[in-house]
Amino acid sequence: YQRRVHGDWQMGKMEGFGTLYYANGSIAYQGEWKEDKFHGKGVIFNDNPIEENDEPDYKNLEDIGDAWEKYEGDFQNDAKDGIGKLFLTNGEVYEGEFKDDKVHGRGKYFKKTGNVIVGEWFENKIVRIF
Repeated sequence: YQRRVHGDWQMGKMEGFGTLYYANGSIAYQGEWKEDKFHGKGVIFNDNPIEENDEPDYKNLEDIGDAWEKYEGDFQNDAKDGIGKLFLTNGEVYEGEFKDDKVHGRGKYFKKTGNVIVGEWFENKIVRIF
């Protein structure tokens, strides 16, 4: 990131609502901040998403790498944490729980075929399908 930020400041730190920009001027993050960290509701955008023609393995989301476009949802201390949606470059979407920047908890994985996998993930790996 280029440290160009527009928003609410308190004692020299981002606090409240603000926007962080990439060096090319596109938005990196827009949402709530607490003590200079993404915290609360927000959206983070991938500056260099990799187009994946292969279908990602919903059973192991560890291998996504940069094959995502954006995440919108909850953040805590700069990490995806809480409820959110992860939009992949191939059009598939995971919607559900996150913890410490990982898919963790109950969620739904929407495949581009129209199928929906409802399950529970533990640190990016599915452990149960409902």
